Amino acid sequence: MVPLVFFCLFAIATGEANSIPYAQIRSVPQQGSTPTNTNTGPVPSESFPFQDHLNDDFTLYWNFNSTHITFEMVVKTNGWVGFGISPKGAMKSSDVIIGWVKDGRVHFADRHAEGQFLPAVDSSQDWTLVMGQEIGQYTVFKVTRLLETCDDQDVSIKPGTTRVIYAYSNTDPLSDDAIRYHGNTRGTKSVLLLDPPTSEQHTDALPSGVKVLEFTNRNTSVPADDTTYHCTMWRLPDMGGKNHMIRYEPVIQAGHETLVHHMVLYYCSGTVREGSFPASSYKTSPQQVYNCYNVLIAWAIGGKIFNFPKHVGYPVGGADDPGIFMLETHYDNPRMRSGYVDSSGMRMYLTSQLRQHDAGILLIGVNVDEYHIIPPYEKSFLSQGICAEPCLAKGLGDQEIHAYHFSLITYTGSGRPGNPCLPFLPHNLHRVWATRKSMPTISPS
Repeated sequence: MVPLVFFCLFAIATGEANSIPYAQIRSVPQQGSTPTNTNTGPVPSESFPFQDHLNDDFTLYWNFNSTHITFEMVVKTNGWVGFGISPKGAMKSSDVIIGWVKDGRVHFADRHAEGQFLPAVDSSQDWTLVMGQEIGQYTVFKVTRLLETCDDQDVSIKPGTTRVIYAYSNTDPLSDDAIRYHGNTRGTKSVLLLDPPTSEQHTDALPSGVKVLEFTNRNTSVPADDTTYHCTMWRLPDMGGKNHMIRYEPVIQAGHETLVHHMVLYYCSGTVREGSFPASSYKTSPQQVYNCYNVLIAWAIGGKIFNFPKHVGYPVGGADDPGIFMLETHYDNPRMRSGYVDSSGMRMYLTSQLRQHDAGILLIGVNVDEYHIIPPYEKSFLSQGICAEPCLAKGLGDQEIHAYHFSLITYTGSGRPGNPCLPFLPHNLHRVWATRKSMPTISPS
């Protein structure tokens, strides 16, 4: 994996030039950045195993089996409610339902959006209304549909990240064809509908004396560009010796849930000369941080909390552990809006009550560079990275390692127009992350 250093805007100094600030020590939050239940509206009609708060007014509950998925939406409005599945998080090409309750009568239709205008009613109504009602200030809809409808006006629901869109209004439409524009009460979110991570839950009580460190952007002005990579340097404060990281989670500034696409917290290896750091921002990495691309934490949109196994912790604060960190944030701003000032970042939970095993990170795969070429017109292509036995044995010694979690990262792009033989170009790269649940044991042989 090669870091995209050519995208990074660097912010290293704050206040006093040539200094790296310490990570911020915080008190333990009452709940994480993604609380399991903040809904104050009506309870859902059944006990749903999964839920997500799309915003302060819109709570989505769901369950699924091998063929169908059921959604229940609890929305703080007495007007119309819209919800949909989108290939890219935009309104165009999305599979949408719109409904409202007026004078005790439920209005509901399966629609599809072809642009930034009222979605048309589908010729085949594949979303089935189970229930719709108003309860006080809230409107509740319960719907079900096939995961694969075989309807070209619908969007299939598959494993992996699904981009859902939503909108609502405080007024009922005059008719099915006179649905007023929603204004700012709309949004999009990436959700793992069919494989929600079981590790991303607040299920385990934290031990006493937990220390919380935050590595956040410092009121970063996000450029009015579609893609920006911003890097911020941090120093680890004195932790009093070796600690174990037992949990991490994102800290997303309110209103920036779709702006922050992914974040990676790297650590620096070797010697880092603080006094040599420049005090301004750069579009390419300063040479001083070329040894700071060792991944410690990776998070992407749709991810929540990650808990380490109860007997495992990542070592932090010891004499041989990293002391300088770099937070890389990818801002996704397709509308190229100006005025964003962001302080999102990562939160790390540490304990001095050491666990049985130290965690580590193994990066494997193929570098993304000009030599990694996929031939034209291939329907499929195997990109294979080899861990040579002598190299792996040198790193492991005579020990086995037990993998308990992994993330996949791929880069997609396009060759230059008219020349499909050229490799993927770095100016059009996007990262895609995924997690899997069954893990292997890796031995030196």
